[in-house]
Parts: sequence; structure tokens; C-alpha cells
Amino acid sequence: MEQTKPHVICLNETKLQYELFFRNYWSHQSLFARKGGCWTAAQQANNIRHSLVKALGTYLCWTRLDTGTESVQILNCYLEGGDMAYAKQRALRVCEIVKDILRQDENAAIVVCGDFNNHLDLVSNALHSMNFVSAISPDVSTHKFGNHLDQVFARNILITNSVVNQDLDHSVTDHRCLKIHLRLRSDLPK
Repeated sequence: MEQTKPHVICLNETKLQYELFFRNYWSHQSLFARKGGCWTAAQQANNIRHSLVKALGTYLCWTRLDTGTESVQILNCYLEGGDMAYAKQRALRVCEIVKDILRQDENAAIVVCGDFNNHLDLVSNALHSMNFVSAISPDVSTHKFGNHLDQVFARNILITNSVVNQDLDHSVTDHRCLKIHLRLRSDLPK
């Protein structure tokens, strides 16, 4: 983070027991718990406002990033693995929130990201039907066991570059870091 200074950071399966702050970032997180958890942060800047819309349990941190000219809804998810009924329920809840956002603003810029575990296909199919684009190809491994569990979906935002960090610090995580470059509509050439 110190080297790349990302504008937005989303961490999943945080297991945080307390509030986490990082220098020069506004941050929001889901409920404190030994399982699950999501943390979303955005760089502090004069024209940037990052606000919490809603934290749903330990599995979703919904924030809004306002730049002064653009607004982006960010749904940072950790959908822990479970049986198919549970998987469908969690995936449907995420998609219901997206539909609510689109009912309010059909041109909303939305990013849905996270560790989706065995819910990924359900979430992916639903979001693609709402014109979302995936940042990472499904054949790319995002987990140390070769699985594709993590993804970033975007709607009305251009994905310009996606990198899956191949290095793993096994003492910290069993997932690879996804670095996604997104461009807002106001940043695009006219």
C-alpha cells in the first residue's frame, strides 16, 4: 500500500476485532467478528468523500465514494463457503442491493468485489445479466489451491488493467492480491 498508494482498498475475511485505520485513508468495515469481515478504505483528498451506506453483518461493507463530479457505489463482500441454500441466499442479497441501486440510478457506477467462495458463479451470472464486467478471467487462480474465488465486477466504470499478484505470504493469507485499475466516466477522453 505504501508503494502503490491505491485510491481504494478492499480487504476481505478480515476477522477484525477492532477498528482498523491506515494513515491518510478514510475506512469503514463490517461488524467485528472472528469469522468473515470486510474493510473498505479510500484515500483522503480535498474533493473525495468516502461514506458508509450500510454494513450487513460480517459479509458486506457497502460504501459510497464521491469525487465531486462522480459517485461510485462499492460493495465489498466476503461470502463464506456454505451449502447451496446458504450460497443462494447470500448471492441473492448482494444482487438485491445492486438492483436497488439501479432502480434509484440506472446509470450508477458500481463496483462489486470480494471473496465469493462457492457463491462466485451465482453472483457472476446475476451481475453479468445486469451488464457488469469481470476484471479477472475465470481461468486465473486467485487462491493458493488453484481456485478462482475472488473477483471484481464493474458497471459504468472502465477496467483498464487487472493484475493478480502471484506471490503469497502464507502467514497472512491464502489468497492473491487483485490490483484493478478503474477509470471513471469523467476521466475518459471526450
